[in-house]
Amino acid sequence: MLATSIKGIGQRLPDEYLLSGMAMYERDIKDSSLIYFKKSLEIKPDNSDSHFYLGKLYFDMNNNSEAIKHFLFVEKKQTGRASFMLVKAYAQIGEIEKAIEFLEIHLRSNYKLPESKIFLDPVIQKLENNGLWIDFWKNNNSYSGFDEAIASINYLIKTKEYLEAINLITESLKKAYRKPPLLALRAEIYDMLENYSLAIEDLNNAIPGDKRNPELYIFRAKVLMKEHKYKAALKDLDIALKYTPENFSIYPLRAMAEQKSGFLERAQSDMNFYLRYFPEDDNAWYGFGEIYKSEGLYFDALKCFNKCLSLDKTKSEYYLSRGETYFNTRTFKYANNDLAMALDLDPRNAKAYFIKGQTSLKLGDKDHACYCFQKAFEYGMRESYNEMIKNCPPENN
Repeated sequence: MLATSIKGIGQRLPDEYLLSGMAMYERDIKDSSLIYFKKSLEIKPDNSDSHFYLGKLYFDMNNNSEAIKHFLFVEKKQTGRASFMLVKAYAQIGEIEKAIEFLEIHLRSNYKLPESKIFLDPVIQKLENNGLWIDFWKNNNSYSGFDEAIASINYLIKTKEYLEAINLITESLKKAYRKPPLLALRAEIYDMLENYSLAIEDLNNAIPGDKRNPELYIFRAKVLMKEHKYKAALKDLDIALKYTPENFSIYPLRAMAEQKSGFLERAQSDMNFYLRYFPEDDNAWYGFGEIYKSEGLYFDALKCFNKCLSLDKTKSEYYLSRGETYFNTRTFKYANNDLAMALDLDPRNAKAYFIKGQTSLKLGDKDHACYCFQKAFEYGMRESYNEMIKNCPPENN
């Protein structure tokens, strides 16, 4: 089975069996995932990605001997990539010396994890009283001042001490440390504080020093989209997919940027591609419905909203979007029912009250419409004031 191309950027995808195996692995459907990965290796026996995922799958299934075999194959081709998984697999079978051997490789590699992530791993925690393990860490100096600074900054972010984190980043930037990770962390803080222009500025400065890091492009794209800069975001997502075409999570995000940039067919292609592998992702169906709704393709939108609600009936926004779509198709009774459900799940939703007010007017219930407009105004939707003035008696305003 041949690899396919990503529409719009011409990037070659991994083979179909590998993609299907990765999707099944993410969905935790182990039996199917195993079949697809094995088929992928029948086509290309030296495929490192297939070996790596097979190793992870066997590790999850507690078949450590098979996991080790596949991880060792990966290590021969890409030193460090499977090193930490080998640490864990050898630790599981009690071969601590081999585990330490690959830990040393891991700590010298570009794949080196933060110290905290290593020690918090459930498998590694079982080794905390092992003498060989204790001796190794006593004599280890693999983590530098830069690593310690990153760990401290992450802790401050986790505890929401944002000003202290920014100050530590500023001090660290004055030292001879790698700047892209520090700038990316500061951008993360600015993003959480909704200071998007400063977040974008830091990411603009971080990316030239780490041009092949897809996560930086994805991060910048997400921030750009919050600023409604969809075409710039689309460029970043195209670059990210050139580096990691197998990263399924990028496709729904790129579809949104494509639709907002005027490329509906590309958006449809990306959503159909993603949903081919994740047909039970209710949030993706919701996103697809939002794309169609934005384009005025209401019957296509309804199909998507029906699908996401068949998968999850607990989310207010799903009912709200379907209710709004029913309103736009003049199916007012259905709209009213969905908007009532949306408000049952989220009683302070201003938009739901506003559209329900408009729906009630269409259904001839002006008293309820005025009640809804009043609630919408109370919860922050200023547009409701004009509807109240136009439709409601003075005592209701």
